[in-house]
Amino acid sequence: MNHHLRTPLTAMLGHAELLGEGHLDLPDEARHSIECLQRAGGRLQDVVLGICELVDIACADRTARREVDLMGLVSDVVADYRPSAHRQGIRLQVETDEVHVCSIDRHHVRRAVGELLDNALAPLAGGGATVDVSVTGSEGSVSVASETGERGIKPARPGTPH
Repeated sequence: MNHHLRTPLTAMLGHAELLGEGHLDLPDEARHSIECLQRAGGRLQDVVLGICELVDIACADRTARREVDLMGLVSDVVADYRPSAHRQGIRLQVETDEVHVCSIDRHHVRRAVGELLDNALAPLAGGGATVDVSVTGSEGSVSVASETGERGIKPARPGTPH
């Protein structure tokens, strides 16, 4: 099942990424459609991964906990999001109070930070904002948070509830 879901989805996302890299002179509406396709494909990919994880959990405990520099992991995820945010006029920055090495499942935390950024960036489309991602810790716990400086969530389209 894993192969039959992931292979066509990976091909679709790969082609969408190639189209969205800007090598073609596409109208703004087409670029917007490609970005929507990439976001929807990313969400679908998360669903597929979630289903696969549920199957893994049902079969055996396969979480791969390893010592990971959380700041480095968060910085990598932010770097992946930075080009898209920049195109939307949004500035992403990462802050930390120190290095935090944690025993975590890198894949699960990477996905959680990606979802945090998706949620922080979505209402800011249109630009002019800064998203601060912070990594802080105290007495055996570490927190990753985002702050936009914006109040409330703007509706996706004028006149739609939020």
